[in-house]
Amino acid sequence: DSALLQAQQADGHRENVEELHKEQAEAISEGDFAKANDIAHDTEFEVRAVEGDGGQGDAQLATAWKDEDHTSEANWHAETAAQDLTTAASYASTGDTAAAATLVDHAGGEAAVAADAGASAAQGGVDASHDYSSAASVSETSE
Repeated sequence: DSALLQAQQADGHRENVEELHKEQAEAISEGDFAKANDIAHDTEFEVRAVEGDGGQGDAQLATAWKDEDHTSEANWHAETAAQDLTTAASYASTGDTAAAATLVDHAGGEAAVAADAGASAAQGGVDASHDYSSAASVSETSE
């Protein structure tokens, strides 16, 4: 009974991982890298829960960590681009169009780096498998 319960719990966590990855891909496509970073962090906890229920999640955990890194980097560059545009508007309002143009160009570069970093985060589903060593088979509830 314990192995069956663990398998059911692992299945639930695995489904959560897959749903979170879909949400992460959506957040990235919308350019909301802060949200994508939060989701990558949540994914890490769900993968750990699969492992806690006896499943295997090493590769998926590594992916979640990489996604956190990529989305964090994307968020930083997106914020820098936004700050550059705010500063550029300030310069433009005082008549310093050269400084404003330089900052607008820099903002464009930062936005491109943010998009590239966001695209580096995994976009597809994740399968945190749950192979059990228990003598009691749980194959009816898994896969």
